[in-house]
Amino acid sequence: MTTARMKNYLPDKARLIKNFNSAAGSYDDIAVLQKTVAERLLEHLDPVNILPRRILDLGAGTGGSARQLRKRFKQAGVVQLDMALKMLSYSRKQSARAASMAALPRRMSPRARAKRSIT
Repeated sequence: MTTARMKNYLPDKARLIKNFNSAAGSYDDIAVLQKTVAERLLEHLDPVNILPRRILDLGAGTGGSARQLRKRFKQAGVVQLDMALKMLSYSRKQSARAASMAALPRRMSPRARAKRSIT
């Protein structure tokens, strides 16, 4: 498949960001499938014997999974990333601990940004 034809199948990133930003305040009320998937993924961690120092939650949304991971792995710093900054803002209001890599100064090295964003 050519790159031009693939573009027809890929979602419009700007539209996705706009839609998720618009839904941030009510997302948790309607994201039933996402909650179910997150719960099942967390259940798969039960038999795993690990003590992570850092956890990266990609596509963190409103932070529900990050809050559960913080409860489970109290010693770990949880970094939340999401392309919809209003979702992270909502998460921050919910937990007062979420951080957005995108909101950090761009002059910082990726390593310094990672250290600064760990909550």
